[in-house]
Amino acid sequence: MFKRNVLAVSLSLGLAAFAGQASADVVGGGASLSAGVFNDIITGESYDYESYVSVGSSAGKRAFFNNDSSEFGYDPLLVPTVHYAGSDSVASSTEISNYAANDESSFGPLIQVPFAGTSVTVPFNNSDVTAMNPLVLSSSDVAEIFSGQITNWNQLGSFPSKQITVVHRADGSGTVEIFTRHLATVEPTLFQTSTNFLTARIGTPSGSAVFQSANGSSGVVSLMNSIDGAITFVSPDYVDPSDPAEVASIVNRNDSTAYLPTQVNVQATFASVTPPSTTNPADWAPVFPDPSAGYPIAGFTFMLLSQCYSDNTIGTEIGDFMLNHYTGFHDSYVSNADLVPLPSSWQNAVLNTYALFIDDATDCAGIGR
Repeated sequence: MFKRNVLAVSLSLGLAAFAGQASADVVGGGASLSAGVFNDIITGESYDYESYVSVGSSAGKRAFFNNDSSEFGYDPLLVPTVHYAGSDSVASSTEISNYAANDESSFGPLIQVPFAGTSVTVPFNNSDVTAMNPLVLSSSDVAEIFSGQITNWNQLGSFPSKQITVVHRADGSGTVEIFTRHLATVEPTLFQTSTNFLTARIGTPSGSAVFQSANGSSGVVSLMNSIDGAITFVSPDYVDPSDPAEVASIVNRNDSTAYLPTQVNVQATFASVTPPSTTNPADWAPVFPDPSAGYPIAGFTFMLLSQCYSDNTIGTEIGDFMLNHYTGFHDSYVSNADLVPLPSSWQNAVLNTYALFIDDATDCAGIGR
């Protein structure tokens, strides 16, 4: 089974083991945003990974930092190791410092790197909105809708009167964090940054505001589609980000341009950002709460892993995956999921800083997950 590209011929890199099974498989999961991409890559390229488990960013980080496979629905006695996690939510300073104090000596340094770029789209269920009469919102409009200040569609343009129902995530989510970070930047009296929508919203809606919640991206989209006049926010893999009859265009207040959440418009958000040159995990998690150009609600979805793995087969498997991902070998999978491949500057930076050193024989002698 050939998986490495020509750059990897002489490299030994790797991933993780599924205890209790006949073969060593890498175990991971987390953010629902990246679940489809991970599983498409795992299946399409025949990596020895267990299927990525979609449980949300918060649960994914808990699983990784606590090395607790029960967050993914496994029996920890049979599956004692979590090898990586996907997260739209960046690792906090507390998570990073706790890892350095408690885990680095056993697992090697923490690695937090962007996996792909994403938007947070604002889809809706209202047949009065069409390609000829689209929904174009300022960031302040978005904040006022999702805080409950704007409650009727006739407040948003030339649309008939109709109650707005705000549908939001009930569970912790990195998508919520990206979304609320932007809203907190443009309307700090209405929102603060959080992975939980209800704690992000400042104050309690009154009057005619209507809110309903659901778990997961598929849950909020399903609920939105069942309610005439509903609006929500979700990652772009659950909608058509190029369809103005399905998702709102958002005006970037810095260049006064309305953008749909398409790949090219999100790529413009990342274009001027320079990758870090350090190995500090916090430096590899830049945020874009108020970008100078491009679709304004955008960010990275991340991969969390350790440098070292006690099973060399796992280490090699993880290294293969990392090397191929950060030389662009997986870009088509990312694009097909309506996410945005990392710019080449970011891919090269991850490759040179981390991907070539996964499970390094000198750095990882005698330690690893």
